[in-house]
This record gives sequence, structure tokens and C-alpha cells, in this order.
Amino acid sequence: MNKRKSFLEKLRLSSNAVDTDSDEYKRLSIVKDVMLRYYEIYDIDQGTIHTKIFTMLYLSPKHYTYKEVSEAMNISKNTLVRYVEKYDETALKIIKRLNL
Repeated sequence: MNKRKSFLEKLRLSSNAVDTDSDEYKRLSIVKDVMLRYYEIYDIDQGTIHTKIFTMLYLSPKHYTYKEVSEAMNISKNTLVRYVEKYDETALKIIKRLNL
């Protein structure tokens, strides 16, 4: 389950993009910023760790495996997979809502 084939995997890869002027890069950058702020607020309100997980998976320059993330955050791999699916759904909702 270390290979992530999701919309947000593009987000992680876009941080290494050379063409920072492209529309795709700008769109993913907006999604990243909105999601990061959303999960920061959500974590404060609910007492969760989604910001740390999201950061490790998609914003960190190091590519963490699901095993590394689940061990670092003390959650099961199955829980992490559910979170990743939720993050992907949230990203797509943001794109739809903001017409990106």
C-alpha cells in the first residue's frame, strides 16, 4: 500500500515541479493551502492529528511510506488508508467548490 495512486499524489509530486507557472501547479498549490488550513482548524476543534499526517504524506520533501507514517503517528495502516481516501475526497470537493 506504499504506492499512492490518488489525486493528492500529484500534490506531493508538484512540490518538485520545475514549471511553477503552470495552471496545474497553481491549482494544486491552492488545494494544498486550503486543505492545510482546513485540517489545522479541524485538529484544533476535534483534537486530531490530520495536519501532521497530511504534511508527512504530501508536503514533506521526504517521501514517507504508509508504514513510516502509521508508526510515527501511532495509527494502523488501515486507518491511514481511510484518512488518505478522505483527504482525496476533500481535495476534490475543494476543487469543485472553488471551480479550480
